[in-house]
Amino acid sequence: MTTRKNPTSKRSPRGGAKAHSKLKTQAKAAEVKPVEVQANEDETVMKDPLSKIQHPKKRALILALRKNLGNVSAALRALEAQVGDEAPHRSTHKWWMETDPLYRSAVQDIEELDLDFAESMLRQRMRGVTVQKETKNGPAVFELPPDVTAIMFYLNNRGAKRGYGNRVEVKHSGKIGTGNVLKPKSLDKSDAT
Repeated sequence: MTTRKNPTSKRSPRGGAKAHSKLKTQAKAAEVKPVEVQANEDETVMKDPLSKIQHPKKRALILALRKNLGNVSAALRALEAQVGDEAPHRSTHKWWMETDPLYRSAVQDIEELDLDFAESMLRQRMRGVTVQKETKNGPAVFELPPDVTAIMFYLNNRGAKRGYGNRVEVKHSGKIGTGNVLKPKSLDKSDAT
């Protein structure tokens, strides 16, 4: 792992250009295939989430975020391992999130994909899964029954409309005021006797 230099120090133009071209090449090589979206009956529109983002560092970080399921730290480490000091910092990622709506939208899409993945894994556990495992006697197949904890988690979080869950709703009716507030007794010396 390389150590980062002071960000205010001047980097050599030669190393910067090299890393910049590496990022460009990486972004092009790992380009996501466009998804066809049916706009209406007559036309089909091609939608590419990265098509509008031209900055090579932003594109490279978005691709790294996809590979690391939205984990920013892991994505930054992966980029740093590939391009060294030219990899963006976490503060740069935060700045892009605040100032670039296209970048923010792409990152939010990745977060949604991550949630979809987690939901699909939860649903798998709720149904039960078949697991292949290597043992001393060769490969073995295990049938895991539906996971009751996964089912309870799902019902507690998504089944509130049907009466499941631990949430308590408190409704207040009436006025809110300070008229009947109890006041502490004064601590006068005369009261102490």
